[in-house]
Parts: sequence; structure tokens; C-alpha cells
Amino acid sequence: MSKPVALLITGDFHTNSKVSLCPADGAALDDGDFYIPNAAQKDLYQFWIDQFLPWVKACSRGHRLIFDHGGDGIDGAGHHGSLQTFGTDDDAENLHVEMLEPLINMVDEIIYMRG
Repeated sequence: MSKPVALLITGDFHTNSKVSLCPADGAALDDGDFYIPNAAQKDLYQFWIDQFLPWVKACSRGHRLIFDHGGDGIDGAGHHGSLQTFGTDDDAENLHVEMLEPLINMVDEIIYMRG
């Protein structure tokens, strides 16, 4: 008998934005600089680690967990034509993977939309 499915749908992480999910202790950039997150980013990260990820784990127990990422995973200056971002596209991709890794390690299947 197969497990019932739990579907987690998220999107619009906009990693690399100055208002996106970022480690509370900051992020190393490929040019040697270091990004220090603002207070809102630190709070969002603590929520992600302390509440959201444990909630997903608890709710998906006994289920086949499918993670559907609905797009806008990373952000860059070209996305909005503004300076609300930090680092390079490579920095954004690396940070996005780092932030999603704990969630990805929980899931059975990923559906990922890039744009």
C-alpha cells in the first residue's frame, strides 16, 4: 500500500534580495565580501529553522512529501531593475540551494519552476 501524499507549495523566495531568506549569520559572497542580513531577514531565518521546517516534518510524517516550488527562486538586479539585491547570480544560486537544502532533504519529490 502506498503512502498518502502531502503536497507543499511555496514560491517567490527571491534569494539574493535584501528582504529574502538568508542565514542569520550572513552569507559569504564570491568576491570575498560578506553580506550581513537585516533584522527582518534574521527573524525570517529563525522562523524558517525553528518553526517552518519542523512543521513541514511533523505534517508530512507518514506521507510521501512532494515539494512544489512555484518560481522566482532567486533574485538579481535585472529582475526588478533595482539595487535591492546583493552579490552575483552565482551567489544567489548557491545561497538558494543552501537555504532549501534542509527542506529538499525531507522530500520525496521536487517540482521546481525556474521563472
